[in-house]
Amino acid sequence: MNTLYHKSHHVSLWLLTLLLLGFGFSACEKKELPDFHMVRQTLAEGEVVDSMISTIMFTYSQPILLLDSTRITLDGVSILPWVKGAQLHIEVSGLRGESQYTLCINKGAIADINGQQLPDMKLVFNTLGERELTLQLATQKALGTAALPALKVYKFLRENYGIKTLSATMANVSFNTNEAQWVYKHTGHWPAMNCVDFIHMGEPYANYSDMTQMIDWWDNNGIVLACWHWRVPVAQGSEAKDFYAKNNTFNPANAVIPGTWENQFIETDIENLVVILKQFQSAGIPVIWRPFHEAAGGWFWWGTGGGETYVKLWRWMFNKLVVEHRINNLIWVWTTETNDDSWYPGEDYVDIIGRDMYNQSSSTAMASEFSAAQRRFPNKIITLSECGSVATINNQWQAGARWSWFMPWYDAGRTRSVVSNEFNGTNHEHANITWWNAAFGNRYVLTRDDLPDW
Repeated sequence: MNTLYHKSHHVSLWLLTLLLLGFGFSACEKKELPDFHMVRQTLAEGEVVDSMISTIMFTYSQPILLLDSTRITLDGVSILPWVKGAQLHIEVSGLRGESQYTLCINKGAIADINGQQLPDMKLVFNTLGERELTLQLATQKALGTAALPALKVYKFLRENYGIKTLSATMANVSFNTNEAQWVYKHTGHWPAMNCVDFIHMGEPYANYSDMTQMIDWWDNNGIVLACWHWRVPVAQGSEAKDFYAKNNTFNPANAVIPGTWENQFIETDIENLVVILKQFQSAGIPVIWRPFHEAAGGWFWWGTGGGETYVKLWRWMFNKLVVEHRINNLIWVWTTETNDDSWYPGEDYVDIIGRDMYNQSSSTAMASEFSAAQRRFPNKIITLSECGSVATINNQWQAGARWSWFMPWYDAGRTRSVVSNEFNGTNHEHANITWWNAAFGNRYVLTRDDLPDW
C-alpha cells in the first residue's frame, strides 16, 4: 500500500497562509469555520496498555497539518509523529513494562486546514509487565522467515491483546464483504476484519480468482480472515459433496494415507487451495487462517477420527502449505471445543486459539470460557472466532472476556445481496445493529479506521 505521509517537523507560515487564502479568508471577512476537535483516540486517560504497543492514534473532525513535531512529547522528549488525513499517528515503541508515561500534544503541534489549533492536551497512561506471548509465527519456525505483512499483523494482535478487541464480520457464505457492508451501512463503522470461506472452491459458480474485494479491504487497512468448510465426496465416486459428518462416509484416517481415494481427493483439492492462497501472498495480503475448526465437536468429517487422526490431518495441511509450497503469509488459528487436549496440533503448528460460542447471553459464562482457554494456552492469543446471540461485548469485557477479536456469524437472508430490501433491515439472526452499536460504543473496540497502515 502506497500512502503519502506528512512527516515534516513543521509547516512554514507562508504555506499555511496560502492554504488559508485558498479557502477565501481575509482580514475583512468573517466566515464561520467548521468545528475542529478530537473525535476518537486509541488510548484513554489512565489506561493500562501493553508495553509492546508501538503507535497511539488520534482522529480529528477535520484533516490536519503537522506544524511542529517538537511540541509532541513523551515524558518531555520529542517523538516521531506523522499525519494521514484527519489522523495523527504517534510512534511510542520501546516502552518499559510496569511504568507510567505522559504524552503531551501542545498547542502549535497541529492545526486543521483552516489554521485552527487546539489547546494543550496531556495523556497519562501506564504499561503492563512484559507478556510472554509466543513471539514467532508457526510459519517462521518452519521456514525461518514469514511475510512481513503477516509479522506486522501478528505483532499488532500481540500488542493489543487484553487491551483492545477487534471487530470482525463473516462473509455471506463464501468470498465477499456483504456483512461488513451491512454493519457499515447501519452503524457508520467498518469492522476491522473480514472473514471469507473457501467452501465453494472448485465449483463453477464460485470465482475465488477475483481478488478485487480482498485487495480493496487490505488497501483500506482491513485484516483478512479465512476458514474452510471443506466439502468432500459423501462416498467414493460420488459427485455429491458435504462437510457434515452425518452426511458422508469420508474417512479422515484414510485421508493422509497415500493411495486411498480420500487421499487422492484431498491432495487434488489442496493444490486448488494453494492457487488461491498464493494469490493473497502475491498481493502482499496476510491471511489469518482457521482450518478444521470445531473438530472435537464431531459434526464435521475432519472430527470423526479422534484426536490422533486429527493432529495428523492438521500437520499434513501445514506441511503441504508452508513447507512444500512455501506459503509464508498465514497466521494459523486452532479452534478449541474444550476438553480436547489430544486434538491440539502442537505449539509449532498453531499461532492463535479460537473459541466458537453461540446462544450464550451470560457474560459470566463467556468470561469463563475465555479464562479456561487462557489457562490451557497461557502463551497464545485467545479469540472469539465465531459467535451468535451472545452477551454484549461490553458485558463480556467487564466480566473478563478479553478476546483478541470477535466475529458474529452471517445472516444468510439479511446480507445475501447488498442491493436487496432485506439489506436495509437492522435485525439479524446472530447480532443485530443494536448489538453492533453497543460494541462500537466502547473505546477498546477497534474498527478498520483504528488499524495502522500495514
